[in-house]
Amino acid sequence: MPAIDHARLPYRLDGRADAPVLVLGNSLGTDGRLWDAQVEAWQRDFRVLRFELPGHGGAAAWPAPFDMGALAEALLALLDDLAIARCHYCGLSMGGAIGLELAARAPERVQGLVLSNTAAQFGAADFWRQRLARARDEGVMALFEASSARWLTPAQAEAEPHTVALLRDMFSQVKAEGYLQCGQAVMDFDFRPRLASLALPALVIAGTHDLATPPQQGRALHDGLRASRYLELPVAHLGNLGAPAAFADAVMRFASST
Repeated sequence: MPAIDHARLPYRLDGRADAPVLVLGNSLGTDGRLWDAQVEAWQRDFRVLRFELPGHGGAAAWPAPFDMGALAEALLALLDDLAIARCHYCGLSMGGAIGLELAARAPERVQGLVLSNTAAQFGAADFWRQRLARARDEGVMALFEASSARWLTPAQAEAEPHTVALLRDMFSQVKAEGYLQCGQAVMDFDFRPRLASLALPALVIAGTHDLATPPQQGRALHDGLRASRYLELPVAHLGNLGAPAAFADAVMRFASST
């Protein structure tokens, strides 16, 4: 894959300039607002960096196909540009995959790695081909109902219409080309042969009710890493929205200890 100009990753920084840095990676179909509830707590102790995926959160889609490695390289270039020598990284779903690639390429830059509701390989290629074909033929919003049904438990969706509305708004702003390119990167991602090479501290967070990356995938990720801890929360795929306080506390405890 060709190198991509890191300026194509829009970002936002919150918190004190002298605090340790916590980088957040989003899931496919969401933007930096995914983390709003946690950032309020984390920015008291960390400088929080959020970046947008291509075609998400107002960002332009990239001009050519890319893989997770290209996204990690773009993020590394952004860290260089911001003079961030070392960071903690927390990524959810696709954001977790970017974190694995980041840690593989520059382990000296990652102090600790939180891998939430993610996997070393995301499932059958046929599922992703069908999903991307529907997005291409019918538009990205044709996937929203199926996606949101995996993102939240039915009980949470019923109890929190404001959360569903936020997710719908984030999803509606995703550019078709950006979704297709990111989805292709997710479909092609397979980190399983490289898991054992990572020795840095990691926290794997899985969701008991996660249908997109079920707990068995989280446990396989944990088992394959050399220095990881495992936490399972009673949540669906967007674990930080399903248990905001418990998620924030777990990440804070982990980052403060690594």
